[in-house]
Amino acid sequence: MYQMIIGTYSKRNSRGIYLLEVDGVSRQGRIVSAIEEKNPSYLCLDPTRKRLYTALENEIGQVAVYDIGNRKAPVFIGRYKTGGGTTCHVSLSQDYRRLYASNYEEGSITVFEVGDSFEKSRIFYNQAKEFAQGAHAHSTFSVGEDEIICCDKGLDSILLYQGGKEMSRF
Repeated sequence: MYQMIIGTYSKRNSRGIYLLEVDGVSRQGRIVSAIEEKNPSYLCLDPTRKRLYTALENEIGQVAVYDIGNRKAPVFIGRYKTGGGTTCHVSLSQDYRRLYASNYEEGSITVFEVGDSFEKSRIFYNQAKEFAQGAHAHSTFSVGEDEIICCDKGLDSILLYQGGKEMSRF
């Protein structure tokens, strides 16, 4: 038996997040549970596979957090504003202590401290400079201690940050 979690854009009667089981032999799937959420476009699991983080790709950027230890009865933990708009991607740092949220509209990255209290610790912005259409952060990944890379579709670049400061651009 395989387990899958799918986030969807919640148009056309979609409920948002679906927790599925797929039989490894018959390849038949079934919905175990669904979570009502608006536009959970990207999902991220912690290493225990019990905590689910989701980017809510809406006008007001947010991240939602769920305990999915019991796949049949997920528990809502909280919804947190990113300070940006159209949050489209979330990922955990390599040490799992921080969650990075990419905010497409402003080209910003929000950093949350993960723990007993889930708190926004900082937000920083990709600098558009010579690009007329502006920055549009699309995804962010941890590559080392307080180092991240951000793929930015508006800048058509990959940016390397250390401590929230841009170090290089490709």
